[in-house]
Formats: sequence, structure tokens, C-alpha cells
Amino acid sequence: MQRLEERVRTETLLCDGGMGTQLHAYGLAPGECPELWCLDKPEIVKAIRLVVGIDDTNPNQIGIYPRMPLGWKKISADMPVLVNNGAKRMNIKMTMQREGKKMLMELRPTDSLSKVAFRVGPFAKKPAGKVSNGSQAIPAGVKFSGDSWWVSFSAALPQSGLDLSVE
Repeated sequence: MQRLEERVRTETLLCDGGMGTQLHAYGLAPGECPELWCLDKPEIVKAIRLVVGIDDTNPNQIGIYPRMPLGWKKISADMPVLVNNGAKRMNIKMTMQREGKKMLMELRPTDSLSKVAFRVGPFAKKPAGKVSNGSQAIPAGVKFSGDSWWVSFSAALPQSGLDLSVE
């Protein structure tokens, strides 16, 4: 396993600890319990989470919508997710890497999810709209939004994880 200092030199890392920094920017006082903001100020917590790519506001389907800037090659994140109307918390570790015209995504959840909506991008040029988990093809759509192309699809996320190729 690589040390954090080594990984920082070669990839962009997003860590859960950044959420606290965002909450402080919106008024969380030093020493105040950030977890209470999930109850007391859920609209702020939800807005921040949408920017980093998680939407757990729909109790029937989690959304994973990472936005990797075009100049970046790799991102990693450990994302907390609330499921079953907030009754259960789990984490999803995600690594996303650009490789030529495709993006590779590795997702490792602490529990399984029966349905997850994905929107992956941006792509500078129109992607083929092909998504696979190993040899298994996953139906996908391609959409132009803003100034970039995006690939959208839905899939179950087993506890064993997914290794996706998106092109």
C-alpha cells in the first residue's frame, strides 16, 4: 500500500475530511459537531454533497455523479452515503482515472446497493457510450450538457464492488 505522501505526488486525492472544511465555510463553529448539521441544516449538507458527486436524497436510488476536470488524470474519494431514508450509513471508495478516450472507475462500497444512477464525465469529445464491468456490458446513454459530454447509466453496486470502463 502506498503512503499518502507518495500518492499525493501522482494523483489528486479527495478525502472525506474536506467536508468539514466546507461546513466551516458555511458557518460550522470550531468544536461544533458536524454530524448534527445532517439534522439541523440538511440543505447545506446536501448542496455540498451534490457538488462532490453524491446524491442520496432519493430513498429509492443513490446517484454517483463525479465531475473530473478535463485536465485531471485521477481522483480518489471515500464518500459517506446515507441509505434507507437516512436510517443507515455506508461508505463508497471510488477511484476514477482517465486512460486515453475512456475513464476507469473502481468502486468499493461497505455494503451493496440494488440500484445506483451514474453520470460520468466530462468528456471533451463525444464518447462511444460504452460501459462495461469486466466482460459485462451495461446499457448507457450519451448527452451533451454545458460544454462537455457525459455518459449516464444505472447499475447495481454489489459489496464486492465494480470495476467500470466508460468510453
